[in-house]
Amino acid sequence: MRLVFGVVYILIAVVFALDLYLDVSSMGVSVLLSLYLISKGAISAVMKNSVVSALDSVCGLYFLLMSFDAFTVNLVTVIFLLYLAQKGATNVFRGIY
Repeated sequence: MRLVFGVVYILIAVVFALDLYLDVSSMGVSVLLSLYLISKGAISAVMKNSVVSALDSVCGLYFLLMSFDAFTVNLVTVIFLLYLAQKGATNVFRGIY
């Protein structure tokens, strides 16, 4: 299961990067992915009592606001994208081994 979630996190990071920097995907896709991160992070944070899962919700909320042009692309965006990609890569490798 970690393998699947890892691939999903990597795809989310790639889609957000392409959307925010090149504006290639629709706003609906970004909103859906943001809502996925918010809901998955909130559920996991409550079930596991984990701060790392709560950070997923924060990333989702940040990218949701970015979808509606509330913020500009800056260093915080890069940090959140790297966090999602790193979490995805970690889950992929933990899922394989």
